Amino acid sequence: MSGLDKKRAGTAAGRVRIWDLPTRLFHWSLVVLVAVSVVTAKLGGLWLDWHFRSGYAILALLVFRLLWGVAGSRYARLSHFVRGPRTVLEYLRGQHEGPHVGHNPLGAVSVLAILALLLLQGITGMFTNDGSFTEGPLAKLVSNATSNRLSTLHRWGELAVYAMVVLHLAAVLYYLLLRRDNLIGPMFSGDRLGIVWVGYDDNRAAKLSGAAAAMPIWGEMMAALDPEPLALPKPEGIEIVAIDPETGLRGSGCPGAYEVPFVAGSAPEGRAPCADGKTVERVRGWLERIFGR
Repeated sequence: MSGLDKKRAGTAAGRVRIWDLPTRLFHWSLVVLVAVSVVTAKLGGLWLDWHFRSGYAILALLVFRLLWGVAGSRYARLSHFVRGPRTVLEYLRGQHEGPHVGHNPLGAVSVLAILALLLLQGITGMFTNDGSFTEGPLAKLVSNATSNRLSTLHRWGELAVYAMVVLHLAAVLYYLLLRRDNLIGPMFSGDRLGIVWVGYDDNRAAKLSGAAAAMPIWGEMMAALDPEPLALPKPEGIEIVAIDPETGLRGSGCPGAYEVPFVAGSAPEGRAPCADGKTVERVRGWLERIFGR
């Protein structure tokens, strides 16, 4: 995050974790299973057994996504990106162009439509029949006429799935080619890259630096994104010891003491005069052994 040497522009950049691992696994698993369902449906015959299996797997994924949409991480929750009709209309009119983490209002509608359509396909598929020997596991629970109607609905739903897939791919290409916003990469890595550049198009001197120009804008953007802090697990064989800055000895309780990671057994044995008593150290040691810190 720095300005150009000749002060011609100000730049700032940073990454934010948007899609957690469960959400990414759900997305790509759904892509594979939908493709398997389409191919096995076209092949027919004995391949329909695999069509049903992929359908069961899709239903399981959808149930997981709905649960993860309630109990998952911040950006995976449905409450984070699902908006009302008014917000969607404002977005379509260009009146709601603020920073959108994950899905924008229109993208959220697309997500809900895809989930609802696949859920409908999965449910109707349980009652379908192919008019000969293959039928869904619940087909016998309804009349033959009802099963036929649901089979017709299931076939029409297949066309709707094709349409949604085409729209989804068209939207991804639109953002990639026209808006220079890569939506594919973050679905692999989970991260979105935010870059702010402030300067003249003809590259004449603007007497700006990253701190003076781009950083304030980048800071506002990052605040709007509400990034989560990075919490790294402590490696095995490492102990955290409070060190007294005056003596370099163990200094738990000393003014200005700071925690330093040490390879287990390599931390200073001596205790600074200002450190807590032995009882406190024993309690701390017990807690570290119990909780692994």
